[in-house]
Amino acid sequence: MKRNRFWQSKGGFFTLMGLLLTLAIIGAIWYMADAYSRKPSVDKETEKLLLEQDINTSSRQTTLDSIRKKIQGINRKVLNREKEIESMR
Repeated sequence: MKRNRFWQSKGGFFTLMGLLLTLAIIGAIWYMADAYSRKPSVDKETEKLLLEQDINTSSRQTTLDSIRKKIQGINRKVLNREKEIESMR
């Protein structure tokens, strides 16, 4: 009895199934990453509050950069204030 060539151990059926499974997994990951990247970085109420503080919310990266600059400015003010207090002593 001759077997169907797709079921042979060397055959292409399992390779085809592996390829289809791999493409399905890659497609699912792509879809999730694309959906995640399109979400707004913050909700509307938080965005309004951040804009009042001069923090740019146009993208996640600019939000982080703006917050980082804001924190650096606060740190500079604290250091300057500490120097003023030390100079008064």
